[in-house]
Amino acid sequence: MTRAHRRVAYRPRRYRRALAVVMATMLVPLVVGSAAASNKPAVIVTPKVTGTTVSVQLDVNRSTTQIASCTYVLDADPAASCGPNVPNGKKDSRYTISLTNQATGSHTISATVALNDKGSASGSAGFTIAPPRVFAVAFADTNGDHTYQDGVDHLIAALIDTNRDGVVDAGDTAVTAEFPLTTDPVAGFGSFGVTSATVSTGVVTPGAVEVSTPATIYEWFSNDGLTSLLLCPNAPGFCAQILDNANPSFSNPDSVEIKADNATGLAPTPVPIAVLQNDPTDDEFLDVTFDLP
Repeated sequence: MTRAHRRVAYRPRRYRRALAVVMATMLVPLVVGSAAASNKPAVIVTPKVTGTTVSVQLDVNRSTTQIASCTYVLDADPAASCGPNVPNGKKDSRYTISLTNQATGSHTISATVALNDKGSASGSAGFTIAPPRVFAVAFADTNGDHTYQDGVDHLIAALIDTNRDGVVDAGDTAVTAEFPLTTDPVAGFGSFGVTSATVSTGVVTPGAVEVSTPATIYEWFSNDGLTSLLLCPNAPGFCAQILDNANPSFSNPDSVEIKADNATGLAPTPVPIAVLQNDPTDDEFLDVTFDLP
């Protein structure tokens, strides 16, 4: 074989070697980029709401020894430590964050995890705290739809499931706001000086609920066209009463009766009030609605 033939024979081999070098050079950034991306952990935030308490589970796909730090931010609060972590399987870790006494409304929690090799990542999730259940509400129905609307109707008294256990019992709250000075048409409203009291005991019966507080007994009643709110001193004595009789079979007149000695536990202003009106219709000066267990 001549020298020219030998040069031609080796030319394909040198071409293959050069092509392999070029391809290997092109692949280097891809491998390096993939390795850099692997340093970024996955952070999964899972909140579980129970009443006003939130248990937040924070899962990271790195072992406990690979993690340098973990911090979280709730809404606009300052950053705080996630606390200790525990193994979650062979290669993952888990944090558990407890948030108590959260306000009613929407919230966001964000967490950031940093690794010992300087990689980091964040995750976030939202949760909502529902308002407490209102077991009973007495109100003056401004728009005549017989449904209480905050900011539209006039709240007289409400029973709130403050402890959020779904039962009328100790720890709930009886609130009072204002009361009509007359039956329909309402000429104005008075106010209660004591606006909140903690319930000691409670009893639910068909169409009614009654609770005791240290100074006052409250009863919301609505049945057979007779609607009333009773406010009694938690001691022997007469009760203050707001009553709307829409059943012609009953002889009770509509009434607003509040005196100095029968509602002293609520410090109503003004007193005394004693208005009676024979009007067997469902009037707007008093409505009572329930959401009882």
